[in-house]
Amino acid sequence: MRKAPVIILAACLLFAAVSCSKQTASSQEAATEQDNLTPVSTIRVSTDSITDSRKFGGTVTAKDTVYVMPSVTGELQNVSVKVGDRVEKDQVLAQVDASRDGQTYKPSLIKAPIAGIVTSFTGVEGSMVAPSSPVAVIENLDDLEITISVIERYSTLISLGNRVLVNFDAIEGETFEAAVTSLSPTIDSRTRTRTVKARLNVPEPRVIAGMYANLNVIINTKDNVIVVPYSALSTGNDVTTCYVVRDGRAVKTVVTTGIRESDRVEIVSGLKAGDLLVVRGQGLLADGTPVRIVE
Repeated sequence: MRKAPVIILAACLLFAAVSCSKQTASSQEAATEQDNLTPVSTIRVSTDSITDSRKFGGTVTAKDTVYVMPSVTGELQNVSVKVGDRVEKDQVLAQVDASRDGQTYKPSLIKAPIAGIVTSFTGVEGSMVAPSSPVAVIENLDDLEITISVIERYSTLISLGNRVLVNFDAIEGETFEAAVTSLSPTIDSRTRTRTVKARLNVPEPRVIAGMYANLNVIINTKDNVIVVPYSALSTGNDVTTCYVVRDGRAVKTVVTTGIRESDRVEIVSGLKAGDLLVVRGQGLLADGTPVRIVE
């Protein structure tokens, strides 16, 4: 009579062991299935602002630069200025004596055509000068601008008033705001470039003529548009694609791109906010590949 409870207990233990074994096997199969899925990293697609810009090099120049020529040929006399002097408009810089043997003329005055700084004076007292060669250069260094030679490819992208971010090799760690103030109406046929000029919004006394400037000209800015990492995209045969995850599978999606800013790019069509975009591991995918999100 005592054998019946023992048999029942043994049966219960056997049933529990078999059930546990089935659960373990099921868990192992599930884990194995997960391990067989292609691992990918994803981000949620969202809207942001993006800027289209181009980088150029430029040189700080005086807005007004005048080469001073004598009006007659003769001997340079009575030089009254030197390089670095500030002069006023119509100030006398020197005289030219055009007298010759048997002919005496009143000295011809060389005057400053503008107010500014004498940045070059090549004439030497007693030397002969002529209207074909400048004796001095005067620049208005109180009014500086940055001159840029823009290659023909980008020449029509820039407009008056475009915002410009500027930094100088001589002033480390600082960025200055500027704007495009002048556009040459033509392309130089020799260099295939267009001359563009920009001016700092706020004059900076540390910026002097001759400095090299690094410029980032802002062509266009768009707000509230779809922006994704450029590295998430792939282009082939003039078609740009990416992968989004839907129902645990990678779905190959054709997109149209717009503005690119470094590793960020605007998506004009093909994606919407909230899509789960694959940003790592897409090289292992094909359309419909089962995936496992690891990040």
